[in-house]
Amino acid sequence: MTAQGSSSGGAAPPQRSPRHITLDGRTLEGGGQLVRNALALAALTGRPVTVNHVRGNRGGKTGLKASHAAAVKLLGDISGSKVTGGQVGSRSVTFEPPQFEKEESPAERLAVPSPMLVPLSSVSPKPEYNIILPTPGSVFLIFQAIYPYMLWVGSQPTIEKIRVNITGGTNGTNSPSYDYATQVMLPNFKKLGLPSAEVILHKRGWSNGVVDMGSVSFHITPLEASKKLPCFPPINIMEYDRGKIRRVDITILAPDVRLLESEKKGQLQAVRQYCERQIRRTLRKGLKKLDPSLFDQELFDIQDDGGHVPVTLAQSEATSHPSRFYILLVAETTEGFKIGYDALGTTRAKPNAKQPGRNKHKKDKKGSSQNNDTDTEHIDNFIEGCVQGFIDEISGLHTNESCKVRSPLDQFMRDQIVVFEALGRLSDEQDKKATPDEDERYWTLHTKTSQWVCGEMLRG
Repeated sequence: MTAQGSSSGGAAPPQRSPRHITLDGRTLEGGGQLVRNALALAALTGRPVTVNHVRGNRGGKTGLKASHAAAVKLLGDISGSKVTGGQVGSRSVTFEPPQFEKEESPAERLAVPSPMLVPLSSVSPKPEYNIILPTPGSVFLIFQAIYPYMLWVGSQPTIEKIRVNITGGTNGTNSPSYDYATQVMLPNFKKLGLPSAEVILHKRGWSNGVVDMGSVSFHITPLEASKKLPCFPPINIMEYDRGKIRRVDITILAPDVRLLESEKKGQLQAVRQYCERQIRRTLRKGLKKLDPSLFDQELFDIQDDGGHVPVTLAQSEATSHPSRFYILLVAETTEGFKIGYDALGTTRAKPNAKQPGRNKHKKDKKGSSQNNDTDTEHIDNFIEGCVQGFIDEISGLHTNESCKVRSPLDQFMRDQIVVFEALGRLSDEQDKKATPDEDERYWTLHTKTSQWVCGEMLRG
């Protein structure tokens, strides 16, 4: 694993010693997100942190994975931090940023959004970085760790964009896919006031089937200056109206192997071709059962159309292995939000129950004696599970308590925005108007874990 191209700028001798924070990596979700958020906030605030029992709640191997170690190394290199225990497998990692005495004029102090963030003059990031993983670990989990820091330290007159090239996995288990990132995550970030970011796919990388390395490039636009210095936008997620659903887009990545039933009937048909029709059929059936008030009635007549919304096959791409089977369903709302649900599985084995937004489907065991053909039973089960998860996401808008409402984001997206909510609260520009209480029953363990980490790291 390598992370290349870094510079920490002219670091002054340590002038202050902020509280060293120690976190138990087994808290709540107890996985990699806890580590990623903690180290990102340590780099941003200059607060040293130690995470013990890294990924302690994970079954099997605990400790840092290659993607975590890569993020730690890049954050450490750019910020000039001392990292202890940053290697793969480490169960305890300490991140100690250099300490700076801020030398700002009275006018600059008034313009600073928060005294907690490291001074921009302390860091001189380069315009491009390269990260190469040894295995197809998720490139988007690395992005999750470095993105908040890159937004801040890149906010300098000499920097227009920062490019980060990562070789690793783009479609893997328990992580955002390239498709979810580009169709759901980044558009929602922009909707909530964060700068636009672009992802360029050079090659897909898969963790299931035959392991295959992929590559992407992130073009990160830093925060723009507000007043005299940049600041993270204040985000109160409950100020936003989700809006009505105006369309649904489907993305299918499936093999073009022959379908067993079609050969028996003398009508050769590929798995991907079958999936395209079956997903549309299953999705329309599920949408028809929903409350018509969820949909934008200006675009179509609910009564005449039987409750259907415009359903578009946004992308259909052939994969090179029967174990590479991926579906993403995305609802676009009239307010500009994207609500997504995805699933990663196989055309040859029954999928397991899947948690919202997490691609938790078992891979084919090596050496298993699977027929080269594929039948429809496994595919139908997989599609039905994905569609039902999507239906649950778009239908669960309100609770029985009139004062509580669900956020406009899907459950996976909800945990992605927590760190930016916390950073936005550091600004004095927050709008204090009353908003409905958010229904916490839709918070996943990842959301609760992120909120806990932010509370520990940003506490005065």
